[in-house]
Amino acid sequence: QVRGLSFNAGPERELARALYQIEDLEQKSEVVGMGFDSIVIDFMPSTAHRPYLLYSGRKETGKNLHLVLEYFGEYKRHFPDSPLEFHIIGAGSIDFVDELPPGVVDHGFVSEEEKLQRMRDAVMLVQPSTNESFSIVLMESWLMGTPVLVHGECAVTRDHVLRSGGGLYFTSAKEFIGAVDEVYRNRSLAERMGEAGAAFVAREYSWDAVIGRFLGLLRKTGLRSPYVEAIENES
Repeated sequence: QVRGLSFNAGPERELARALYQIEDLEQKSEVVGMGFDSIVIDFMPSTAHRPYLLYSGRKETGKNLHLVLEYFGEYKRHFPDSPLEFHIIGAGSIDFVDELPPGVVDHGFVSEEEKLQRMRDAVMLVQPSTNESFSIVLMESWLMGTPVLVHGECAVTRDHVLRSGGGLYFTSAKEFIGAVDEVYRNRSLAERMGEAGAAFVAREYSWDAVIGRFLGLLRKTGLRSPYVEAIENES
């Protein structure tokens, strides 16, 4: 019954459509998303001794971290000579497994700058959650030029990957192992996906693009204010 609806991503709007059968959803809503600035940081040289995958986020089963730990353990058993490691940053503790698989390093909670540097230096960011409405870490990773690997059962992150060309998705241990091996061994593919992801963020989630969609929502709903008119006059 509200006048207008703003969504983070297209699949989020499709979920609302499926749940509530809103007939005029297109006319009263807009997929706005979030705005991102380009990131300029004086990065230090990488201190990593081995190539690594990266997980950035809360350490909990709700984010499917336990699943990636299991799948990475299978990757190491499948490729025992691979130097690839799996690094973890973020809040919380990994108290839901008895021990970490070989090659897993938990760095704990890190600063914003260190987070971005670790993203930049990673082979790939892994985002295994199936319950995301947007996923900021994907955009941050792409801004660092790093491709991503997402869970295929998350409609939002899969949609980001498919629209951007900035990564791959998995739905099983076999697909996870295959995707990781392909990106690790094919650096030119990883670079192309990272560049495609960065271009996607610049195109779809620059502040100009996001504010433009937000103003479009206000026009649809007929909402007016001096603030909105000032923005429109500036643009």
